[in-house]
Amino acid sequence: MKSDIRNKTFLASGYTLLEILMVVALIGLMAGLAVPRLTSIYDGVQWASERDEVLRRISGLGFTAFQEGHDFALKQYPADDSEKLPLELPVGWTAEAEPPIQYRSNGVCLGGKLRLSYGERAFVVSLRPPHGKPE
Repeated sequence: MKSDIRNKTFLASGYTLLEILMVVALIGLMAGLAVPRLTSIYDGVQWASERDEVLRRISGLGFTAFQEGHDFALKQYPADDSEKLPLELPVGWTAEAEPPIQYRSNGVCLGGKLRLSYGERAFVVSLRPPHGKPE
């Protein structure tokens, strides 16, 4: 008789199919809500990382002018074929300065405002003389 009681207890302690389906449905619902948010967070982190890289490259233009030993003006990026700039930005980034930002062969930046954009996002940075560091 004891063996009959043990078998009934063992069978009664499991989960029903309905309970398992409810848990799976709840997990799927939570994942469906979380995944779009995670992709937008990833896109934001990637954009911020690229923005920091663009600002780092722009801040190094004065040193590049000094290293190469010639003046140049940053008007827009990507530039016309006739104007070769010592600047390489990640794919999809554009830069525009009006009036053009002048860099001298001694490494001095004369300053100005630069509009940077990537897709729908855009922002303006000020380059302060003499080093041309973005603010």
